[in-house]
Formats: sequence, structure tokens, C-alpha cells
Amino acid sequence: MWTLVGFGLLGFGLKWLLQSRTEWVFLLLLGVLLIGVTKGVFMLRKSALRAINRIKNRGDGTCVFGVFSLWQWMLVGVMITGGRLLRMSGLPDEILGTLYAAIGIALFIGSVATWSAWRHS
Repeated sequence: MWTLVGFGLLGFGLKWLLQSRTEWVFLLLLGVLLIGVTKGVFMLRKSALRAINRIKNRGDGTCVFGVFSLWQWMLVGVMITGGRLLRMSGLPDEILGTLYAAIGIALFIGSVATWSAWRHS
């Protein structure tokens, strides 16, 4: 899930960022990379490792929605709502693009741990 959402957010973010035609695009792309990698490595990777342990402890034959805790599902809802509100906020494309692309990179980096665990299972 994180991989698909990450690529989607990264795609939309880069599209908005590059279409904005701002002279700051290079600096914004650098910020996207820095923020996305930092958040992915230090925050989302830890969350992915917790989900991996949760899956291993639950075993086979359990509900697919049990992958995440109730708290994590609530956070997903908050993030979806936040994304919707951001799009309706009227913020310039370069700001929206920067935020979306950074979150997309972070999600993709966080998903690497999950793919690695799946490959080694």
C-alpha cells in the first residue's frame, strides 16, 4: 500500500512542482529529497518495522486490516483528510508539489523494509 500511495503522491507532487515554473524549482526539489529521505528513514521505516512484527506475530489467516494498529488506521484517515484539505486550500502548486513529493518519497522509503521482509519470508 505504501509503495503505490508513495509513487502516486510523488508523481502528482513532481507534476505540480515542475508545472509551477518557479525559479526556485531546483531548491524545492532538493528540499523534497532531503525531507522525504529523512522522514522515510527516521519515521516511516520504524512504523513499517512495527507493522512487519505485527504481521509475523499474528500469523496467517487473519484479517488483512490487522496489519496496522487502530492508531495507525486513524493516522491514515487523518492523512487522507489532510491531503484533501491541502488540495482545497488554494496553496500554490509549488508548495503542494513539495509536500506531496516529499511524503511520496518518505512512503516509498518506508515500504522498502516491508518488501525486504516479504522477500526474506
